[in-house]
Amino acid sequence: MPPGQEPVEKAVQQTLANPNSRLYNLRFRWVGEACKGMPRRLEIVLILFERSAKMPKMKTKSAAKKRLRLTGTGKVRANVAFKRHCLSAKTSKMKRQARGTFIVAEVDAPAVKKHYLPYGG
Repeated sequence: MPPGQEPVEKAVQQTLANPNSRLYNLRFRWVGEACKGMPRRLEIVLILFERSAKMPKMKTKSAAKKRLRLTGTGKVRANVAFKRHCLSAKTSKMKRQARGTFIVAEVDAPAVKKHYLPYGG
């Protein structure tokens, strides 16, 4: 075995012996300067990534970010629908009651919090 490859062989053996890590990539780079008769040498760099037992983070749904918020007590608050256009055809009572926001039903709130706003929006 040429000199300089012992650490590489040792690292590969350690990697294969550890079931929680895997060899991800090999990189080669030149080390040293080619001056006064000293040749540059090629160095092999192992890039190891440890597998973690953590689950990946969930993404918050973009549509839910724009439309839903959590209150201080953890309830889901949303805007009232049907108040954007054609308001002349709607009664004054409907337009008055559609102001502001409302609290989402308790039946739907757990699903919204779990799947759409996993980190509170």
